[in-house]
Amino acid sequence: MMRLIKVTVIAGVLMAALSAGAGASNITVVNNCGTQIAIGVWPAVYANGGAFLGAGASVTFAQWASGTGGRVWSRDNCVANGSGPDLCASGQCGGSGIACAGSTAAGVSEAEINFNASGTDWYDVSYVDGYNNMVKMAPSNGAYTPSCTSKPGCPTVVNNGYGGAGDTCSSACTAAQEGIAPYSSNTALWCCTGSFGTSATCNEGSWPAPGSTYVNNIHAACNGEYAYAYDDSIGLHTTPTGPNYTITFCPNGGGTGGTTGGTTSSTTGGATIGAGVHALAPNNATGSRLDDSAGGTTNGNPVQIWASAGNANQAWNFASVGTNAWNLAVLGPYCLDDRGSTTSGTQVGIWACVGNANQKWTSSGSTSGYVFTAGNGLCLDVRGALTANGTPVQTYTCNGTAAQAWTLH
Repeated sequence: MMRLIKVTVIAGVLMAALSAGAGASNITVVNNCGTQIAIGVWPAVYANGGAFLGAGASVTFAQWASGTGGRVWSRDNCVANGSGPDLCASGQCGGSGIACAGSTAAGVSEAEINFNASGTDWYDVSYVDGYNNMVKMAPSNGAYTPSCTSKPGCPTVVNNGYGGAGDTCSSACTAAQEGIAPYSSNTALWCCTGSFGTSATCNEGSWPAPGSTYVNNIHAACNGEYAYAYDDSIGLHTTPTGPNYTITFCPNGGGTGGTTGGTTSSTTGGATIGAGVHALAPNNATGSRLDDSAGGTTNGNPVQIWASAGNANQAWNFASVGTNAWNLAVLGPYCLDDRGSTTSGTQVGIWACVGNANQKWTSSGSTSGYVFTAGNGLCLDVRGALTANGTPVQTYTCNGTAAQAWTLH
């Protein structure tokens, strides 16, 4: 399961409960992403915290309690996981099935509202922790409408490959909380906590790149939206209590991944690999699938073949990172990784997606059998062309055999 990290709370928005007041407003959520998404809602006032929403569809529900705050976000490429929470490439939360059941997500775009705080609604769109789909937030009374003209470039940390369905761009704060260098060396700075935990000391203008670049990119592409924790002067908006709110994901269309930073399909040998979730069967063992061993999420967890089971650890999210080039992510932000080895016969594993060369796989071939070449020039290979469950998958000298040809399902 994708681990949850602490979500940065925006000052002034998610305030403690105040006295209950007058009339309820409605929230309408619109999916303009061109493909099915799932929405998350906290608190769980709608569908126990979340539900699927088809392309072009919308849903309307009543606000959460007057005087309290909440949030809505989107999730992409969700894979059913039996009685546990469904596993999503972005926006992962807890709960059972697709319902978040009162849990939240991390590292994604969020629309936030605090209803009727002494007669005022406080609302914002937040990219403080990162972003997946862009968000437009429109009050029905014509008050300020936060929205983005385009999807910003991502200078910090990319999970699942920037440009593909379900991709996320992490903020410097999220990267620091996940222990990713160089951000992890100064979490307080990037997250505006500790000695940096006030509006006076959280000075993003003094941050080094790429943390400062992330903020500047958000401000350039998005009108009136939060880019860091104390971005109140730009991102925080108010209106007298009373309007309904329409929250639109992907307001500019263009599919879940947006239009910036990469292609969403790859043509090889006359056939096309589409971005999104695929299972991979080796041609030497067509009943087996590329499998993250035991569904592990520890860096270095080995990858093998196993009989097709339709489980989440056999569902690989293809995100384009260039022409015929992919990150292959599983169980959220964990990418197929060649382990940085140039030695033929090294078993591949998974690793937190960081966009390194050892997580880039170049495809060639056709629907009858794609070949995936690692950054080290070696091919994705079933060791010894064996067919048994648990046979390691490795990088090996490219040889054109069935053990190096993969069919997508």
